[in-house]
Amino acid sequence: MEKEDIYSELLGVISTLDEEEIEKIPDNVLDNIIENSNSKYMPEYESCRDFFENNEISDESKIFILNFFIRYICDSEEKAELINYLHINEETNKEKYRYNPEKVFGNNVEEEKTELIVIPKTKWYKKFIDLIVKFLGGKN
Repeated sequence: MEKEDIYSELLGVISTLDEEEIEKIPDNVLDNIIENSNSKYMPEYESCRDFFENNEISDESKIFILNFFIRYICDSEEKAELINYLHINEETNKEKYRYNPEKVFGNNVEEEKTELIVIPKTKWYKKFIDLIVKFLGGKN
């Protein structure tokens, strides 16, 4: 995805925020976002949730915007809680997909089994944006 498109998507998300939340963003950062955005691509969202539930949006954009929220929109208490949530989520995923060294390096040759991996229905970024929306008073 082009950098300019990511900035345009960020502008689309910023447009869903309240005045109070927009005022937290430094003017030079806002000017930089506007300057670097793609003038031919201006998505419109009704809420932050719309953005994160849109499957056409790249994960790169979602991560960029989540980091933007942590840096500029969330207060220190919300930042700490969101970062803790991300660490817990990361640890949960590591534990879920951890390999058993006995099976990996052992001499036991077993019949190969093919199973489908069950992927959780709720994406991590959807849980994360729900948490952000909860903190921001929720524009759903």
